[in-house]
Parts: sequence; structure tokens; C-alpha cells
Amino acid sequence: MKTLVTGAAGFLGFHLSRRLLELGHEVTMIDDCSRGRDDGFMRDLAQKPNAKFLKIDLAEERHYKNLEGGYDAVFHLAAINGTKNFYERPKDVLRVDLLATIHLLDWFAAKGNKLFLFASTAETYAGAAVAIPTPEEVMLVVSDPFNPRWSYGGSKIAGELLTINYSRQHRFPFVVLRYNNIYGPRAGYDHVIPAFIMRLLQRQDPFKIYGADCTRTFCYVDDAVQATILAATQEAARGLIMHVGSDLDGEMTMRDLAKKMFTLFEYSPRIEELPPPKGSPLRRRPMLEKLYRNLQFKPAIRLEEGLRRTFEWYQKHGRNQSAV
Repeated sequence: MKTLVTGAAGFLGFHLSRRLLELGHEVTMIDDCSRGRDDGFMRDLAQKPNAKFLKIDLAEERHYKNLEGGYDAVFHLAAINGTKNFYERPKDVLRVDLLATIHLLDWFAAKGNKLFLFASTAETYAGAAVAIPTPEEVMLVVSDPFNPRWSYGGSKIAGELLTINYSRQHRFPFVVLRYNNIYGPRAGYDHVIPAFIMRLLQRQDPFKIYGADCTRTFCYVDDAVQATILAATQEAARGLIMHVGSDLDGEMTMRDLAKKMFTLFEYSPRIEELPPPKGSPLRRRPMLEKLYRNLQFKPAIRLEEGLRRTFEWYQKHGRNQSAV
């Protein structure tokens, strides 16, 4: 299979690209490395015989002029994400995420490509009053356009609309995957699990927890990658929006997540509980029946095992990495 992965130097894009290469697929990896890292891991990946890496800013239309087509699957993961960026760089988040998606879809429709897979997020429905667990059919609402947090969720709502309507007009198949709290090695520092790990490694005391009563479910990156590849290769996924996540360990408060990590990694600091960022949903738990039914897939990595793998990676590599 001839594939293209945007955002390949980022967290999920890197792991997806690596797995596709391991399976023997031809993989073109694109990133401008503004957030994703051009590190030793990425450079090693780009040296694989079935790999090609292109440093391209997808938000600039001129960069598509010489980009070849004919891909069996295009995985569009490129975006500026991370909670810190939502609040501090909302204009950049909106500009880059929207322009990259529009230009990529224009190129996709004109170049004889086959399947377009759009990486969306649970942030698309963060402003709605939702049932728990939450189905894909939930109403998508920008609850407060003045809250910069919505720069990301809003861009992904627009991205879903763009994908669906380009597909309708140009008659190509698509899949939209809404990822829910994916974690694992090389995930940067802007998400809760790697942030907690780095504080543990730094022996932070008191240990700060923002939104201690907020609940999430967590999905290890290997499971998310497997679901993504199945979504691109199974006919049953065509034309669907599906949540990607894990319900193996159920919902967990941020307080209980921290305490679990204290036990696993043998550290017992005092806890300082602080308010959650404005607009952060109190609960998040996706309904996964559509994922299981259409892909015959269920996650395999329990939280404890995933945390151990992630901690070991950050313990070895994290202190030498710049924040993403």
C-alpha cells in the first residue's frame, strides 16, 4: 500500500509511520517540524528503504506544486495541538490547521488519491451536554468562541465538515477518527500523562493537579495505531466517523491517575489541587461500539502496562528532549 502521513514527526504520526513501515507499506512522511521533532528517532525512520521524508509546510499552497499523488491512503494527522498552544497560540492553531486541511483536500481531489483519513478529536464535542459514554452522533458545539481553547476543537469541527463535503463533491472515500486521550512514548510534554511523568522524574512536591475531579479514559498509542490502520484498510469503515479510545480501565479522575502513578513509580509527594483550565470538560468517555463493530478491534494495552512503557521511555529519553 502506498501511503502518505502528514504530521509524521509528531506523536501519533511517528508511531503510525513506524508501524506502516514495519508492515512493508511504502510511506511518505510529511512534517514542517515546527512542533514534531526532527530527532534521532525520526531520522532513523526516514532511512528505511520504503520511507521518504518531506519537510513541507502544508498551510502554504505553493508547497503542493511538486507533491506527487496516487496514494492508496492519506492519513492527515498534521495540526498544532496541545492544551498550552490552544490557549497561547489560538490564531496559529486555527490558521495552520484549517489551511493545511483545505490545501491538502484540494491536492488530494486533483491527484488521483484513493482514501482520505482525517484525524479529529474528542475536543469537537467538549462544549456539548453529552451522554456518558458519548456516541459519535453527539451535537458538535463551540460553546464559547471567546475561549481560545476552542481554536483546536473548532478547527477540527471544520476539518470534519471539509472532509465530508469534499468527499461528497469529488466522490472519494473517507474516514474520520476522533482520538480520545492517546498516550505513550515520545508524546511531548503538553499532555497529562507525560506531564505527570516529568513531574515525577523531577520529584515535584507538592505535586500539582489541575482539575483533580475531571475524568478521562486513556488509550495507549499502539492500540490507537492498530485501530487507525484497520480503519484505512477495512471497507466497513468507509464514510464513518468513529471514536478511537480505550475502555479497558474505565474513567479515571486526574487525582486517581496521579495516585496510581505514585504507586507504580514509588513516589509519595503532597498533592496541590488547582482549578482545571477554563472550558475543560468535567467528564470524557467515548462510546466505542462503532469502532469494535466495524473493525472487529478492541484495545489490548491496560493502563498500568502503558504507563510503565511510557515512564521507561521518558526516564531514558525525556530529560534530553526539548518540549513540543
